[in-house]
Amino acid sequence: MRENTRTELRGDLLSMKHRIITKKVANRISEQFHMDEFFEHQMMYWQGLSQVERSVYLKQLKEDGHDVKNMTYSEFYKQLAKDKQLKHFSTFNVEMMSQLLDEYQPKIILDPCMGWGHRMLIAASRQIPYMGFDIKESVVETNQLMLNYAESVFGVCPSAASACDGIEGISKIKHGEGSMLFTCPPYHDSEIYSEDGIENLSYQGFLDWWSDLAKTAFDSGVETFAYQITPDYGDDMLECMTANGYTLDKEILNTRKPKSESDTHYNAAGEFAKRRYGRIYVFKKNENERGN
Repeated sequence: MRENTRTELRGDLLSMKHRIITKKVANRISEQFHMDEFFEHQMMYWQGLSQVERSVYLKQLKEDGHDVKNMTYSEFYKQLAKDKQLKHFSTFNVEMMSQLLDEYQPKIILDPCMGWGHRMLIAASRQIPYMGFDIKESVVETNQLMLNYAESVFGVCPSAASACDGIEGISKIKHGEGSMLFTCPPYHDSEIYSEDGIENLSYQGFLDWWSDLAKTAFDSGVETFAYQITPDYGDDMLECMTANGYTLDKEILNTRKPKSESDTHYNAAGEFAKRRYGRIYVFKKNENERGN
């Protein structure tokens, strides 16, 4: 197995410099920078195997037609998660984000749950100023490195990554015309990223946090508020938005068809569940519909 080299990653970025960054390219770059955290469950499993167990698995991969010698670590850990039904983190769908940016043309993007940096990468490729916040310091530090790397290809753009709660970060800045908050929050407790994140809240606690975020965004002058989430949470989160002065403007649907095997995730209940694809809900600020 081998690592993706920085030369390969730079080649990925250069190939997309005048086009839209694909999900495959965004994932390759993000997974390489966040390797230790993104694949932590697979790494722990692999380290816990005996040498004999590892040899048996590698032999099975070869018999199944995999070129183990030339597999990247990312490819290997993904295959391991699939074969052994291990917990694994999902990635962000950049295709829908591209459609969102094409239609709304924001002047700045605010992201209170920046996660693995996919949205930051897309913003950098389009030279849109981006301000991302995440409570996990190690993730923010890695995202800053990834941002620096992307800017070496696309050019420097006023962007930053900060380690703090998203509401705190949004509240410190006043925004106006052309401002967009766009994020993909944790799907409640379906994936646990840290001990302090909002994914550890009760479902009502998560909705309360979301309502506070909407209120803070409204008070800070955020014009467009968009987020990607599955329909499982869409209705409840929509109510939080409308109660805090935002009106639903559009839904951008994911037209991708689910796969049978790989489109699963390990939920908080310890069950391997079928993945329901998210969609983007887009809201516009409406001064006349602010709840009391």
